[in-house]
Amino acid sequence: MPPDRDPRPGNRTQPASTAWMPRLPSPWMYHCREPQPSRRASRTVVSSRGDEFGVGRVGHPSRARHSSARLLEEGMAATGVPAILGGLRTPGGGVPRLGARQLYNRFSVASTRPFRLDGRTALVTGGASGIGEQTVRALAHGGARVMIADLNKEAAQALADQVSGAEALQLDVTDPQSVDAAVHSIPRLDILVNNAGIGHVGTIAECSLEAWRRVMRVNVEGVFLVTAAALPLLLTSERPCVVNIGSVAGLVGVQRRFAYCASKGAVVSMTRSLAADYAGRLRVNCVCPGTVDTPFVEAYLEKYHKHEKAEVRQQLNARQPVGRLGKPEEIAHLVLYLCSDEAEFVHGSMMAIDGGWTAL
Repeated sequence: MPPDRDPRPGNRTQPASTAWMPRLPSPWMYHCREPQPSRRASRTVVSSRGDEFGVGRVGHPSRARHSSARLLEEGMAATGVPAILGGLRTPGGGVPRLGARQLYNRFSVASTRPFRLDGRTALVTGGASGIGEQTVRALAHGGARVMIADLNKEAAQALADQVSGAEALQLDVTDPQSVDAAVHSIPRLDILVNNAGIGHVGTIAECSLEAWRRVMRVNVEGVFLVTAAALPLLLTSERPCVVNIGSVAGLVGVQRRFAYCASKGAVVSMTRSLAADYAGRLRVNCVCPGTVDTPFVEAYLEKYHKHEKAEVRQQLNARQPVGRLGKPEEIAHLVLYLCSDEAEFVHGSMMAIDGGWTAL
């Protein structure tokens, strides 16, 4: 008898080894439900898309194997990726005839979805609007309990009422007492998102000392105060991480954004320093968005270009090579990834999400 054949009755056509078979990409892997007690119960295979295919009756190996082959053919057609799954064939060119249990063992994946944050607590500063609001929604959707920390307690509470598992905190990132009170009200902390920030338009000649100090207090000192206060709690977590919201203005020069560029450059440097000091104990990364369509941008247009909003908005769109502003939810999804287990190897990174701005 050939050594590559399974000698058991009813399985003479089944190769004993299927090491030649490639692993399916996770979106198209399959898992099997356990059979019902009845011998004639049908086994069902469910794709990650929710499609169900029958795999024959339990207790009938031959029928199960032939049905498994049909399952793979149908699955390939249903997913619309025959080119990707086309490699899933025997050396002779046919679809492998797998028993239901073998199909389960070969193609099963955990039923959990990626980017889950179940059981973790997150604190998002400036979380009541714009990028902060969408970050709150994304983290909560990922399963985290989210503390919405904002100077505007009413707006934070209104958002908390809409998002399951979210709570509102009043927080002034420039006030050490406010920061300490907010952090000490949280029993545990796994994720910190330093999002609170303000902008300023002007060259150095157009920037007063008062304006300079205000930008630095919010954008730089605020990150320092919140991170320092939250650090003891974060270091007690099994998988702690910090995500600072920087800007492309911290990576490249932007005309008439002198104070803002300086402040975001400081956020980038603080991220690098924290990453160096706490490698292996605390993951720290920085997201650097381009121009994003938020109330922040709308306030800028209203203040500086009230009578030419449409024209200036068009210029802002053109500044990104892709020809549009970013969306707050796009930034939030990157934050979600950085907070998840899938990003465990991402540390000390400055991640530009800017529609190609910094690529030129």
